[in-house]
Amino acid sequence: MGKRPAFAYLSAIIFIALAIGCGSSDPAQLDAAPQDAPQNQDAVQQTLCGNGALDNGETCDTAIAAGEAGSCPQTCDDGNTCTADTLENAGTCSAACRSTPITKCTSGDGCCPSGCNAGNDSDCSASCGNGILDPNEQCDTAIADGAPGACPKDCNDEVACTEDALLNAGGCGATCWHRAITSCTNDDGCCPAACNASNDNDCSATCGNGVVEGKETCDTKIPAGDPGACPTSCDDGNSCTRDTLLGGGSCGAVCSSTPISVCGDQDGCCPTGCNSTNDGDCSASCGNGILEAKEKCDTGIAAGQPGACPQKCDDGNACTKDTLVGGGTCSAACTSSTISQCTSGDGCCPAGCNNTNDKDCSVSCGNGVLEAGEQCDTGIAAGAPGACPQRCDDGNACTTDTLLNGGTCSAQCSFAAITQCQSGDGCCPSGCNANTDKDCSATCGNGVLESGERCDTGIAAGQKGACPTSCNDGNSCTTDSLLNAGSCNAQCAFTPITQCRNNDGCCPTGCNANSDNDCSASCGNGVVEFPELCDTAIAAGQNGACPIRCSDGDSCTSDALLNGGTCAAQCTFTPITQCASGDGCCPAGCNANTDKDCSPTCGNGVLESGERCDTGIAAGQKGACPTACNDGDPCTTDTLLNGGTCSASCSFTQTTQCADNDKCCPSGCNLTTDNDCSNCPALTHLCNGQCVSNCSTATCGNRCTACPAPPKYATTYCASCSSCAIQCNAGRELCPLLKGECRLAVGTGKDGLFDTGQFPSSGANDANLPAGITRVERVFTVNTADAARKGTYNFTEVIVRSGDTLTAGGAAPLVLLVQKNATLQGNVALDGKAGVTSKALGAPGGAGGAGGGAGGAGGATCCQGKSGSGGGGGGGANTLTKDVKQCSCPAGCGGSFATAGGSTYPATANTGCRAGATYSWLDANGMIVGGSGGGGSGHAVCSATNAGSGGGGGGGGALRMVVGGRLYIVKGVTVSARGGAAGTNGGGGSGGAIELIAYGSLVNDGLIDARGAAGVVGVQPQCTTRLGGGDGVIAYAGTASGAGKTAPTWIPSPNVPKGCF
Repeated sequence: MGKRPAFAYLSAIIFIALAIGCGSSDPAQLDAAPQDAPQNQDAVQQTLCGNGALDNGETCDTAIAAGEAGSCPQTCDDGNTCTADTLENAGTCSAACRSTPITKCTSGDGCCPSGCNAGNDSDCSASCGNGILDPNEQCDTAIADGAPGACPKDCNDEVACTEDALLNAGGCGATCWHRAITSCTNDDGCCPAACNASNDNDCSATCGNGVVEGKETCDTKIPAGDPGACPTSCDDGNSCTRDTLLGGGSCGAVCSSTPISVCGDQDGCCPTGCNSTNDGDCSASCGNGILEAKEKCDTGIAAGQPGACPQKCDDGNACTKDTLVGGGTCSAACTSSTISQCTSGDGCCPAGCNNTNDKDCSVSCGNGVLEAGEQCDTGIAAGAPGACPQRCDDGNACTTDTLLNGGTCSAQCSFAAITQCQSGDGCCPSGCNANTDKDCSATCGNGVLESGERCDTGIAAGQKGACPTSCNDGNSCTTDSLLNAGSCNAQCAFTPITQCRNNDGCCPTGCNANSDNDCSASCGNGVVEFPELCDTAIAAGQNGACPIRCSDGDSCTSDALLNGGTCAAQCTFTPITQCASGDGCCPAGCNANTDKDCSPTCGNGVLESGERCDTGIAAGQKGACPTACNDGDPCTTDTLLNGGTCSASCSFTQTTQCADNDKCCPSGCNLTTDNDCSNCPALTHLCNGQCVSNCSTATCGNRCTACPAPPKYATTYCASCSSCAIQCNAGRELCPLLKGECRLAVGTGKDGLFDTGQFPSSGANDANLPAGITRVERVFTVNTADAARKGTYNFTEVIVRSGDTLTAGGAAPLVLLVQKNATLQGNVALDGKAGVTSKALGAPGGAGGAGGGAGGAGGATCCQGKSGSGGGGGGGANTLTKDVKQCSCPAGCGGSFATAGGSTYPATANTGCRAGATYSWLDANGMIVGGSGGGGSGHAVCSATNAGSGGGGGGGGALRMVVGGRLYIVKGVTVSARGGAAGTNGGGGSGGAIELIAYGSLVNDGLIDARGAAGVVGVQPQCTTRLGGGDGVIAYAGTASGAGKTAPTWIPSPNVPKGCF
């Protein structure tokens, strides 16, 4: 159901207002309870009020805290100036606020009721309906609906539990009135607090509200014993049903009773089919064939079976009389009475009878009669003749009293003398003393140290327990005394010395070297004593305290704590003289290059950061500031900028204006505009395909073509009749990477490709590069003209183009340091060259080629019957250790070897021998070095027809490539450092060394080869050496991938540089 219609609420309000206006009684009577309300309901309500819960019939509870749901109001104000707010039933659980609409025109109450105007109520506005919300207006009738200040026409707040009413409709005091519904009313869509499903069908059943509602069987809030209370336990009073509480603790709790059919003890029930044997609650039944509790037997059990009732009695004991009692009942039992009369012949000897009065009795110990064979009889009273002893004591502590056969009729006493020393037996036998027997007393002078004695005067001096005659403990810090001399209590007393006194040899506790010259200085005793500088126990800040840290506040001294933690601690402050960055000091002689704590100083003779030059550097030296500028080019205007400062530099501005007699003919000028121009400049020219020195003297006409204008710092000349060549000026070199420009050569303080100021190497990186690296080249793209590069280079990027080959000659290795990426589209070849075979008799062999080193010279002349000498191996760039196999040669074939920078091999070597090699390819500075040419060791052939020896092959070169990014070796490309081939009868060159390091990735799709060359056998091999060169080394570092191959196998590089990029 929806909420109550607004007009119903308004009618109620108007009724209340009329009742008050017509002199009605107290408005509170309008809500009074009916006269026929049950009186006990008031009592219950009065009892529940204040229990902190909102109970049935309450509008609030006085124990609920203010602000919480269900709390009782203390004051009333609905915020509407056109209602009179009243608190009813204050202080009770029926307290409620009532708001009554104001209908009287009264000035000053802030309300302008309907029908009032400014003439009879000052709270009314004279401008109502002007479309403006004026003071004292709740709204204005002229303001459009929905706009701020518009007067309401409908007051439905869409809340089911409020009563809605429109007050002062049609006027500028129109307001909406909303009051919470508190009464329980069906079908109004509202379930107020304290209502429930039993008195308001808008409420849902709520377990625990004290009312049994809906599908509830009980309510947990109803007190136990009252109708509707939920059971907490179940018992229907029938012991033969099992009672169960279902849904305990909920409002659906009920009791369930199930009949008991299983036999079980202590449930109070004996179900059908059960008996007292399987159910303790059943009573016994005689004759049912079951032996039950309280039955001695059961007459229904067959004779001979367990539980059968006896028919006659005989216990087999001659001294009992057997009787059947209760025969034929379930209490039937046999009883036996003991025979007590002494009667011979009945087979029984009753108690109290003996062989004298009953022949059925045997002689019996303990019958109070001393019979034959007994020492005594235990039945005779103690003290009477024949009584047996109970204990033995002869009153002598030095005998052991023993009762033999006690408790029998053979009992007797034994008294043996004590001879053993045993404490606590009251006896001190002969030969015992207080140490061996506590029953003996100590005796001074008996030579035994006994209890109570400190010593014994009968013990010889020096023996354990001997009494002292004098005292000395050897401790200079005690006073020695002899007490009780001559007695067995003699002892030495050693009294500690506590007074500080010089020269007594003692340093007592509390004394020190200052108060007693017998004390030594002690570090940590809180006193500064000689030779201490301080004492560690003295608190910091006190006189004599030891320093724990040192600082003089001067950044140019090195503060050190010497002997810290000891009493010799002291501070030292040493002036800093070394140049070191980061210590805050700039010592004398340092500058911004050697010490980052120094500021650049113009004129100090050092080129520092931020300076182009330094005025203190002598002219002509690297870093000197220019004082004049002349590049020797008439076509430039030379200007000195910032002269006299450390920012001085030269500016060379190209001349573009045509002007006579300035020795310059700018581009675009001719003889007409500049007399320095001519049709045929005084250079070498091509004229009709011929080289001429001056076109003006030749009959060439306009077919005279001058060589192109030379690049900067160069001239051109006629290299042939079809081409011109570039000649760099003195002190400069041609740089193919810069389109043929000439730049300052290496060693002049400038870079061969770039001025160092234009593209400087990183100082932080240079410090980690090998010595000798001075070049910084931006991008290196190899040309065929660079076929003999060598040395060390630092590049930004390297690209070897397809069809080009990068080589290095001579002994120096090739080291490429690449800051970014390197791509090898063309080959890199550092192979040793082949040795040359000598053909003529007596002629020397040819030299080995360059690579790691030159090959050996050819062999010397060989005469018939004499051995010639083989060629020496080529010298390598490195020192390689070789494990050379010693080979034998047939007699008469020996000869000597000449050397040429390579290894010398013994003359005794036969065919098929090959030198194995173990390489160390890094020198002492960690630089990579090439292979040895030592394999080139030709051997003389003992023949008149071919006496010459072949030259050895040159050793392979060395390549190190360190790439900061990606190194990519394209498919089909070969990176090689193979040993050179030998001439006939020569030895092969050893392979070089290749080291590839990539910090990014290393992709090898080509071939990397550092194999050694084999020796070559001549036409007469019987006496020929063919020592082959050993394989070189291929080392790598980085994540390697790709489909390429290597020869031989790679090994991890141990020399990966750190911080190079």
